[in-house]
Amino acid sequence: MDIAALAQWTSALQALTPPQQRELTQQLASIPPITIAGKQASVLLAPLPLTPPAATQLAQAVYTLQDALVAIESHPSFLPGQVVYDRLYQSLSAQGKYLVDHAPPVSPRTMRRRFRRIDGFLPLGPHSPGPQFIEVNQSAPLAISFYERARQALAMTAAYIPAIQAAPAPSAPNTPGVADSPSLYAALASWFIDAAPGRSSLTVAVSMERGYLAKFVDLPTATAGIAQAARERGVELRFVLAQPPEFGYQSGRMTVRGHSFDVLWRNTVYLANYDVDIADYQAIRYSPAVVQQNDLRAWLLRSKELFALAWDDTVQATLTAMGVDVPALRRIMPPTYSLAAAQQLDWQHAHRRQDYIAKRCDDGFGQGLVFGHQCTASQWQALLAGSRGQDWVVQQLVPVAPVEVPLYTPGHGIHTQAVTLDCNPYTVGGTLAGVLARAMPAAQQTAGPQAMNIVAGAAIGAYTGVV
Repeated sequence: MDIAALAQWTSALQALTPPQQRELTQQLASIPPITIAGKQASVLLAPLPLTPPAATQLAQAVYTLQDALVAIESHPSFLPGQVVYDRLYQSLSAQGKYLVDHAPPVSPRTMRRRFRRIDGFLPLGPHSPGPQFIEVNQSAPLAISFYERARQALAMTAAYIPAIQAAPAPSAPNTPGVADSPSLYAALASWFIDAAPGRSSLTVAVSMERGYLAKFVDLPTATAGIAQAARERGVELRFVLAQPPEFGYQSGRMTVRGHSFDVLWRNTVYLANYDVDIADYQAIRYSPAVVQQNDLRAWLLRSKELFALAWDDTVQATLTAMGVDVPALRRIMPPTYSLAAAQQLDWQHAHRRQDYIAKRCDDGFGQGLVFGHQCTASQWQALLAGSRGQDWVVQQLVPVAPVEVPLYTPGHGIHTQAVTLDCNPYTVGGTLAGVLARAMPAAQQTAGPQAMNIVAGAAIGAYTGVV
């Protein structure tokens, strides 16, 4: 990341006159707040500018991981009874296994074109290893509108910063400017348009599920933004947001709230929160006849066991035969071990539990995480021995240095804070489509790292200079 450009931007923002700060604050207050479980997220007011070499390296890392996912899933040997398939399948919860068992088959093209968010870090040190990815969400990625709200806040702020800082460098006029970041709405509009080529209008049923509050915060705003981006391309996208009981499937006709639809955008998972009949919706999402974005088969390779497989020497030859570049994969993800492999590590001398995190393979939303620094030695050993189950992996933490950034917090205005940043690229239709940042206050991590999400106190930002 271009720390000098970030610092220059921050200094320019701090130099604004009090009337300019008040005016900017009023504009920022017009952005719909990001509120989850009563917690309002701050947004970054400075770009997180990637240098051109870093932007290229990040894109290459994203495509290395995406290529590996597609190579594994599309390989003819990726079947029950094969070690890679079986380890991924056995790492899932009972509900996750059910989803995979009932998933219609998908083509390699669909596998590559999935909407993904890859979570990771971009270490800032001069000799850092480059992007380090820690998990993949390819079942129902979120924070779409959060990313776009961060872009909106950045655009408002850029109007108050000298133009030379926000424009492309004169020596490289075709490179993105410091404040430029790709629109995720535009990429997702293309994703839906490409799902039914040649159509000038589409109705998309968006399924949402009780128990996942972030979806009800994110998706209404996101679908409005995607629809506007499609309209600018001359295509009318109509989104109908609904819960499972509002779907119908009679005599081959699929409906949502009584209306026919062309595409299902699945954002439901286990369907365990309903005591009413949702058989029609279940039949729709398990049907090969429906054009479905976020297909159910994606669940298999979202398992964190994927990362343990990449670091397991006993399956390296198998992965290589499937077309995976294992050394390249290991360069972009921290060492990760199954519990059986982790028990063989020397925790007395060579490895410190404080440098590791344990993760349940099939959990998400900040659940199923145990940091080594939160455990005593005996508690850590018990976890490795399976005290919480065998469906866990142990992953080395990625060290990230704090950096000062300006933030806007609803009700508190503009301020500067030391934070640690993560780095979460989105891919849409097989292409890198934007990079989300979450920023955790360094003051909250004095005892050690913690989960990075809005409920825990993370702010939202966007990386710029993405290629």
